[in-house]
Amino acid sequence: MNKTLFYIILASTFTLGACAGNTPAPETKTAAATAETSAAEPKQAAAPKRSKRICKRMAPTGSRLGKKVCGTQEQWDRAARDSAEALRGVTRKSAQGGYEE
Repeated sequence: MNKTLFYIILASTFTLGACAGNTPAPETKTAAATAETSAAEPKQAAAPKRSKRICKRMAPTGSRLGKKVCGTQEQWDRAARDSAEALRGVTRKSAQGGYEE
């Protein structure tokens, strides 16, 4: 039961995390501001820093075959934090006698 709940929360975290991603609004700069920042900043390569992907094997309930799930360290940390928070919420509600239907 606990493993099943963990996998459900983990899967929903990745799914909802992709939907709730922040897309920054495009910045508008004047020509003078662009010239100032170009002169002030040294020339650097435009290579974005990429996070290393970490892959883990998840064994779904009722199957002997594992599923490979990959993500960055930030994604794994966020998934662990979100699942721990969800578990705390479930535990807190059940201790208070919540879950009225």
